[in-house]
Amino acid sequence: MRVIPLSFPHPKRFHTTPTCGFAHRIATRLPASVTWTARVAIPSLALLLLAGSPVQAEQQWTLATQDTSLTIRSDGQTLPAITQLKTPTQPFNWTSQPSPLPLLSGVVRDGQTVPTHWQFQGAAVDNSNGTRLTLRYADDATGLTMTSEWWARPGAGPIRQASILTNAGRSPVGIPYQPTFALQLTAPQTGALQAWHFANDGGGGGLDPQGVYHDLVTGDFHRTLHTDPNAANSPIPLAVLDSAGNHGLYVGTEWSFGDIQIAATAPPPGQLNVTIQSGNIQNFQATLQPGQAFTVPPGFVGTYRGDIDAAGNSLRKYLFQHSMPAALRGDPGYPKVQWNAFTAAGKGPGSWDPAEKGFYPLIDDMTPLGFEEVMIDVGWWQTALGQDGDPNADPQDWPAGMKAAADYAHRHGIRFGLYWTDKQDMTTPAGRQTRADRIKKLFQQYSADMWRSDNTGGPVVTSDYWSVKGFYEMVDALQQQIPNFQWENCSSGGRIKDFGAMKRAVKIFNSDNFSELSQRKIFYDSSFAFHPMQLEGHLATAENNADTLRPKGAAALKSAFRSMSMGAPEWVLDAPNGGNGNAPWTDEEKQAVAACVNTYKTKIRPLIRNADLYHIFPRPDGRVWDGIEYYDPATGKGVVYIFKPDSPNDTQTITLKGLDANQTYRLSFEDGSNPDVDKSGQELTTAGIPVTLKGKFVSELLFFEKK
Repeated sequence: MRVIPLSFPHPKRFHTTPTCGFAHRIATRLPASVTWTARVAIPSLALLLLAGSPVQAEQQWTLATQDTSLTIRSDGQTLPAITQLKTPTQPFNWTSQPSPLPLLSGVVRDGQTVPTHWQFQGAAVDNSNGTRLTLRYADDATGLTMTSEWWARPGAGPIRQASILTNAGRSPVGIPYQPTFALQLTAPQTGALQAWHFANDGGGGGLDPQGVYHDLVTGDFHRTLHTDPNAANSPIPLAVLDSAGNHGLYVGTEWSFGDIQIAATAPPPGQLNVTIQSGNIQNFQATLQPGQAFTVPPGFVGTYRGDIDAAGNSLRKYLFQHSMPAALRGDPGYPKVQWNAFTAAGKGPGSWDPAEKGFYPLIDDMTPLGFEEVMIDVGWWQTALGQDGDPNADPQDWPAGMKAAADYAHRHGIRFGLYWTDKQDMTTPAGRQTRADRIKKLFQQYSADMWRSDNTGGPVVTSDYWSVKGFYEMVDALQQQIPNFQWENCSSGGRIKDFGAMKRAVKIFNSDNFSELSQRKIFYDSSFAFHPMQLEGHLATAENNADTLRPKGAAALKSAFRSMSMGAPEWVLDAPNGGNGNAPWTDEEKQAVAACVNTYKTKIRPLIRNADLYHIFPRPDGRVWDGIEYYDPATGKGVVYIFKPDSPNDTQTITLKGLDANQTYRLSFEDGSNPDVDKSGQELTTAGIPVTLKGKFVSELLFFEKK
C-alpha cells in the first residue's frame, strides 16, 4: 500500500448531518483503475496520498471496473462525497449533485446524545489487485474512528464498499443505524425509470406469486426491501434502477439480515431524485465497548449499459471472480451433478430416516449414470430430530457408520456430503465453537466433502445482525481450518439467499418446493441476481412433497432432469433399483438420464460457468413456453433450454439475445425435434427462429455455435 502522510497545523473539523442516498453501477470495457488529484495551498505539494493526519486540501479519487466508474472528492472544506457514478463509456452521471458519504451524526454516551464532529484523516490507495481506496475519519469528542474501503476489482462488475467503526475512547458508546450506502441520485430524463427486485422463494408452502418485481418510479415512490434469513419469500438484497432498458444502476448488500430503502422525489417538473439507503435494519442500535470494532455490512454499487440482463451478466462475472468460494472458480468440473439420498436411502417414500441398506445400492446405481456427488440428507444421526446433540450416526440404521459410507462413495469416484443441523446460538463464542466442532467431525472423522446446513434442529442464523456476523466468522474459520471445506447452504430451502452467504457457500438448496415447474420458477427469479452455478435445482416431482417418486418414461425423466439442471443439478428421487417402493427403472430410462448427465457435463456445464445468461421467455406459469438462454461470446457457443408445458401452441418463435449480428450460427436440437439450420445472428436476435414441439410437458435443448 502506498501511503504519503501529510500534516497541517490547523485541523479542519466537520459536523455531520444524517444523509440518505442511492448507489448502483454500469457496464463497459475499461481496465480497473484509479486516478486522483490534489490542490493545496503549499506550492511544493504536487502530490496528495495520505493517512493519519487531518487534511485541508482538495482531493479526488476515481475508481473503475470495466462497467462502473466512481469518483470521490474532498474539497478541503467538507467531508468526502461521491461526485460521479457512471458507466465509463456513457456520459450520464447518476450523482450530478454530490452524494455525501454517510457518517454517524451522533452517538449516546452516559445516557446523553453527543453530536459528532468528524475529522477526515486522509486516504491510502493499494493498486495490487485492482484499486482499493481506504478513507479514514476520527471524532475526538466521541472517541470513534472509521475506515471506509472502496474496492474496484479487475474485470467486470460493481465497486465494493466496507466500513469499520471503532471505539477508540475510554467509555462505552451507543451507535444508531449506520448505512452501508446512502446515495443521492438524479435519474435520467431520457426514459422511464423502473425499480427491480427479486424474491428468494425460500421456504416451503408456496413460492412468491410474482417473484420478479419491476415498478415505475415516480415522485412519490418508496420501497423497503427487508431481507430476513428466517422469512419465506424475503427479498434478495439487490435493488436495480433501470432506465428504459438502456442503462441503469444497482446496489446490493453482503449480509443475511438488513434493509434496502428506495425513495423518490420530483422537486422541479421533469426531474426525478432517487435515494437508496442500504445495510442494517433501519432501527438498529448497538453499544461499542472501549476498543471494540463494529463491522458495517459490506455492499456493492454498480452501473451497467443495456437492459436488466446486462446488469445481471456484469454482476455474475464479478461474483464468479471475486465473491464465491475459490473451489468453484478453480475447478472446471463445478457444478457437480448431485443425487440427494433423501428418498432413495429412506426407509420409505418421504421418510426422514435414511439407512445404509438403501445407500449402498444407490451408489452402485448412480455411478454408471455419471452422477458425481451424493448427499445424505436429514435424519441419519442418533439424536431425535429437532433435538440438539452431536452428529453420531444411528447405530441401527448405519451399523457400519458414516466413515464407511463416505469411503464407499469415494471408491466409486463420488463426492460425499452430510446434512447437519443444531440449535447453537451464533451470537456467542460457545455456541459457535460447539457447532464448529460438530461440523469438523463430519469432515475429520466421517471424511465428508460437504456440509449441508438446514434449520430442522434450529435456525442456521437468527434474524439478528450479531447472529449473522457470528455465523460468517464460524464459516470463515472452518474454511481456514479444514482442507477443502465446503458448505452447501440451506435453511428451510433457500431462505439464506444473499450475497454474504453465497460468498461462502458452494451452492444453495434453492427452495423447499420440488416440482419441475417450481424449479424453473425459482431459477428464473434467482438467476437475475446470482451466478447459476450456485443455484441448486432439486427435483422430487411434487410440490413440497418428496414422497412422490419419479416421473415415468424416458421423455419425462429427460424433461425432469432439464428442469433442475439449468444451474447446479440435484435429484431428490427414488433409486433406479426400485428399492424404495417404486418399480425399477427401465434400461431406456437409465440411458436417457445417463445421456442427460453426459450432455450437461460436456456441453452445458462450461456455459453455466462462463456464458452470459438471458431471460428470453416469460416467468414460467405452467401454460406459456418457458426457458433460458446461455451464450458465451468467447467461444461462440450457446444453448436455449426450452420447455413446453400445458400449452395449446405447438410452435413458438424464439428470439435470442447477445449474439454477433454479423456472424452465422449453426443450430441443432438435442432430441432432433426440429431440423438443423444455419441462421445469422441478426436474424436470430430480431426475427427469431420458429420451434415446433408436439405434445404437452415436453422439453428440448437448442444448441447453437458460431461457424
